[in-house]
Amino acid sequence: MFQPKKVAQRVALWEKRVMEERTCEIFKRLQKKQMEVAREAEEAEQKQEQFWREQGKGGKRGSQTQTSSGGNVA
Repeated sequence: MFQPKKVAQRVALWEKRVMEERTCEIFKRLQKKQMEVAREAEEAEQKQEQFWREQGKGGKRGSQTQTSSGGNVA
C-alpha cells in the first residue's frame, strides 16, 4: 500500500501540474484575444484614417468653393 505522505505528495504534484496547464491555457487565450483586439484596433484606425483623408479632400474642395464664392460676394 501507499504511504499517506507519498499519496499526498503525488496529489500535490498532480494538482500543481493541472494548475500550470490551466494557467497556460488561460494565458494563451488572453494573448490570442489581445492580438485580435490589437488587429481590430489597427483596422479601425486605418479605416478612420482613410475616412478622414476622403473627408479632407471633399472638405478642401468645399471650403475652396465657399472661399471663391465668398470672394465674389464680398
